[in-house]
Amino acid sequence: MGRFRLLAVKEVQPKTFSFSSDARRTFRQVSRNASGASLEPLEGEVVFFGCDVEGTVVSVASLLLDHPKPEMWDEDEQSVNDICSEDWDAETCTTVAEWDCCSANKLSFLFVLPRHQRRGYGRQLMDFVESYAWARSDRPIKLESSRRGLDFFTQLGYIPVGDPIHCAHPSSSLFKTLQRMIKMRKRRLN
Repeated sequence: MGRFRLLAVKEVQPKTFSFSSDARRTFRQVSRNASGASLEPLEGEVVFFGCDVEGTVVSVASLLLDHPKPEMWDEDEQSVNDICSEDWDAETCTTVAEWDCCSANKLSFLFVLPRHQRRGYGRQLMDFVESYAWARSDRPIKLESSRRGLDFFTQLGYIPVGDPIHCAHPSSSLFKTLQRMIKMRKRRLN
């Protein structure tokens, strides 16, 4: 496994979109080198940059947080989505309709530079992203994985939901077919 440190966690601010041009350029470069498409995080997403020990950015991720922890919800909001209630289980989210309406944190992007893939950088960044998300929200994390990323996300505990999506106009051949996936936070037994 490669030696890794987290360089920065930068939140893309809603409305102001105050994401530095250097950070935006770095995100686009890593996404282009990893996928063939120059992509950017969306407004309101939290952006993560992972570096090797030399300080070179080798991985990026972006996450849209859903809701605060349950103790911060009001009763009306808690009842809006029965699918993701306290006894909701990721394995019960087996249809696309359930995946679409499930209130969840959403991983929009995870990219690792090709020469750093299969060295543990993606796994370490995902461990951090999941910890970050679940420290702020008890909701599951959902994503749409490329075929190439399916085994990776399955090993991390994500469960495929429904049939693959065939995109009519993908920005890259990597995104021609996507698989919806979801992972529930593991609860500790008392």
